[in-house]
Amino acid sequence: MWTTTKRCLLRCIATLCVATVFLVRAEDADASIGTQLAKLTAKDGTWNDYFGYSVAVSDGIAVVGAYLDDDAGDNSGSAYVFEMSDSSDETSWTQVAKLTAADAFTGDYFGRSIAISDGTIVVGAYRDSDKGSNSGSAYVFEKSDSSDETSWTQVAKLTADDGAASDYFGVAVAISDGTIVVGAHQDDDKGSGSGSAYVFEKSDSSDATSWTQVAKLTADDGAASDYFGVAVAISDGTIVVGAHQDDDKGSGSGSAYVFEKSDSSDATSWTQVAKLTAADGAASDYFGRSIAISDGTIVVGAYLDDDKGSGSGSAYVFEKSDSSDETSWTQVAKLTADDGAVSDRFGYSVAISDGIAVVGAYYDISYRGSAYIFEVKLPSPPPPPPPPPSPYEEYPIKLLKTIYANGTITEEVVESSSAAARLGAALMPSSSSDALPLLAAVAACVALLAVVATTRRARKTSVNGEEADALLNANTYGALHNA
Repeated sequence: MWTTTKRCLLRCIATLCVATVFLVRAEDADASIGTQLAKLTAKDGTWNDYFGYSVAVSDGIAVVGAYLDDDAGDNSGSAYVFEMSDSSDETSWTQVAKLTAADAFTGDYFGRSIAISDGTIVVGAYRDSDKGSNSGSAYVFEKSDSSDETSWTQVAKLTADDGAASDYFGVAVAISDGTIVVGAHQDDDKGSGSGSAYVFEKSDSSDATSWTQVAKLTADDGAASDYFGVAVAISDGTIVVGAHQDDDKGSGSGSAYVFEKSDSSDATSWTQVAKLTAADGAASDYFGRSIAISDGTIVVGAYLDDDKGSGSGSAYVFEKSDSSDETSWTQVAKLTADDGAVSDRFGYSVAISDGIAVVGAYYDISYRGSAYIFEVKLPSPPPPPPPPPSPYEEYPIKLLKTIYANGTITEEVVESSSAAARLGAALMPSSSSDALPLLAAVAACVALLAVVATTRRARKTSVNGEEADALLNANTYGALHNA
């Protein structure tokens, strides 16, 4: 079951002079209580910057895009980096750097997409024009001095090896474990606007500048106007790519594709292993416009779904039904806002980490926007079944004592217990020095059991003196008999 709470967020629109970003923490004890930690604004923020259009956070570093900022010309774009000035004070977020492209130019839209992981920031500029108008690019930043929080420096610029005009490379970016994924939703390998995504890794792990394209991903069933690559996500060696205008369940119903390496040692071996669609998908849902993945859970937004009115929106959760089968991704939940309404656009943005999912609804509350926090609560695992009964429990044994008196031999039951209990006790010496005598005793018991195994019940027998002496000599210490 997924539980939810709602938090109002400010939508970054042109009518606001300075847009803002809120940092919200879901309390550990109750994920339905979100606590605002800080409100972030750009030090040089101004009207129409669109500060907050894209955000990313990792390891105590928050990055905020402002793709219509104009430091290098109208809509050249920028990104802002924030860290806590006091590690013990989670409200002390401070702007430490402002990032712009080394070759920034008017209309590049630098900051339209952002990702961060392990101290590496990736910023998309999908209208950059190195390989033709709006061919697009992405920029990689790292600290030149790990001890200096202000020393963020551009170390690489990424473009597609086959980039061309109007590909919009950089419309979406993602990074995890040293792998960068960049979407180009209007690439045309499988028809105009079919889309693609590109995978980059370092050719030299010690060289921050050595990012190299290792793969290009397209949908096996890609077609014109699918917009594959409009959203990308990566985690733990799994890449997910959205194609929100795919039409398997009607025009614009949308889909998402899952890729994994067929050979973990081969950086080029990325292979499509699954295609995700909504169980109740329909035309114009735009399933796949937003995507997130973490710890084996995928969340896909469908912001024009209409469960609570036209354009109210929804999000879908997928997990593997068999953890060992990479193709077994299955829909396990559908998320909607408790107070969802017409045109909320719930699902336009999604994120997930540590079992907490966040879904944005940027048209909610008369376009002011809101975000909803969900917690997945998995059922407790069933208790383990009781251990099967020991096969020895079905065969109790009796310890008999042989008595001779007045010319009569009598067998008397001294103790009755299960074979498992008797043998178990014999096989558990109190110290290593006791082991050999006990094992010898067990061996003797087994030998005696073999001798008298045919005896089934206590018996009383009249014999003469000679026969009695012979029997007593053979059975001085008693015997173990099957009951």
